Amino acid sequence: APSNGAVQVALESFLKTQEGQQSSLCLVGVEDRVPPTGPLRSAFIHTRLQYTLTLLQQSQKDSSMWPMACGRALLIVERFVHRVVPWIVMDLAEVDTGGSSLMWSWWSLILCMCATWSSVRDGTGLVRTGLLDGAPEVLTRLDVVLVQQVSIPLLKVDDGAKVLVHSLHTWEDFLKLVDACYGFDGPAHGAHAVGVQTMVAVDSSARMVTLHKAPGGCEYVIGDAGCPQVIAGVWSTCNHAAVKSAGFSCQPFSQLGDRKGGADPCAMSLPNNLRAAPSQRVHGLVLSCAVPACRDPFISQHLDRFVDWSGVVKENINLELSAIGPVQPLMQNQTQIDGQFLEFTHRQSQQVSNPQALMQALESLESCLPGAFRRLKLPAERRKWTSPEALQRIVEAKAGDCNDCNDSAYSSDASTSTTRSESSEVDTGHRLRRKKLRGSLLDRLAELSRREKFGEE
Repeated sequence: APSNGAVQVALESFLKTQEGQQSSLCLVGVEDRVPPTGPLRSAFIHTRLQYTLTLLQQSQKDSSMWPMACGRALLIVERFVHRVVPWIVMDLAEVDTGGSSLMWSWWSLILCMCATWSSVRDGTGLVRTGLLDGAPEVLTRLDVVLVQQVSIPLLKVDDGAKVLVHSLHTWEDFLKLVDACYGFDGPAHGAHAVGVQTMVAVDSSARMVTLHKAPGGCEYVIGDAGCPQVIAGVWSTCNHAAVKSAGFSCQPFSQLGDRKGGADPCAMSLPNNLRAAPSQRVHGLVLSCAVPACRDPFISQHLDRFVDWSGVVKENINLELSAIGPVQPLMQNQTQIDGQFLEFTHRQSQQVSNPQALMQALESLESCLPGAFRRLKLPAERRKWTSPEALQRIVEAKAGDCNDCNDSAYSSDASTSTTRSESSEVDTGHRLRRKKLRGSLLDRLAELSRREKFGEE
């Protein structure tokens, strides 16, 4: 957990559930409160010696509650001592002695000795039943059953529960990303530009998740980021990533949206991501949304509460999209075209060294062969990403088409009537000039290709 306060808040939220019901909330334990050695019957328990002594004092005042008090106290020390002592004292606690002061003194002495021997630290009283392998440093438990609530919470881990075992992060883990899209434009956030690799993408929309397959082919999980099943699925495929990015929905807060704020169901993507972050034990959380959302009370309340109990440092950064240029609108337009985003992303690595000369050649090609790009289904936005070799193939193909069309038209005009001879001569002149333009254009493209091949400016 980021801090001990996270455990306390998780416990307070968890205890609000009814006994015997299944809860989707998570509880996170830390190694410094759990002894790494000794026989382990429970893998997660935080005890408090002061709480044990309080139970003993209350039982001395009220003799009717001492059997229950002794039983609860034994559950506390049971995690830290050998099994012989807890079971012997537990058997004694179940015997009805009628409130004998001598017998109570013996039991109190044994309990104090057990608590002192186990070196119990100050913490939150919690008992977990069920077997776990080893003693992990940090673990997250999802979908556990609350068996009893008072006076010591007793949790049961069964087949339906999920246990996520965590270990310390290395520096390489901070270059691994878990991307919870929610309209975050997929790979357009620039993670690859800074050396960060997306390990797994999660989103409730399958179409948004498929965008991550184009640049890197990462793993993906479809579903709500705050769902326990999705949290466990992301954890199992994230390759120990330490950073998570999420774009919570801008629609309820943007001026172009419905402006419902927290009343819109889409706004719940933020608390879902905040709830999933400590469960997956990420150390960096990058959240993206429209600027008006930062001033919304719903957003501020959840962010401030997350910062308070987790102990993380919050930093607000406003990005002016107008300073970036047309990259962001271009990416948004391309994502709306089915089947062309894949080609567009792979064309980005084929930029030429001299884009100004290439654009001039493109303009000449457009004037020489009107509608070539439209007929070849090449979007205008992708012209600057097309290599000189591809342009040369386009010119050669269209030149052949134009020659065939012009030759057939000329032969047809000559055979039908002699009155059209003058117009045919004019067409022949235009055709010769266009051939000349095409020849010069092909030479220019060949020069660009040669420069690109040898890396010349």
